[in-house]
Amino acid sequence: GAEAEEFALAAAIRLAADNGANVINMSLGFPAGTQASELPLLAEAVAYAYSKGVTIVAAAGNDAAVSCSYPAAFPEVICVGATKYDG
Repeated sequence: GAEAEEFALAAAIRLAADNGANVINMSLGFPAGTQASELPLLAEAVAYAYSKGVTIVAAAGNDAAVSCSYPAAFPEVICVGATKYDG
């Protein structure tokens, strides 16, 4: 479930940060509508990695939304996305 995914992702972020990662790139996201308050372990892990100087990048999401999904929506994360040739 979502809690297991959050736990695994948070653990991976901490592991990368503790082992000298300079950049963490995540081509993943939680479903649109997920709130930061639902992801406390992930929020802590992202803040931890950021505090260690890691640049964190994540996909905006695949929902054709105008906002970023989490983890890209955390303030410490660079949210990236794309459009089709017609914008």
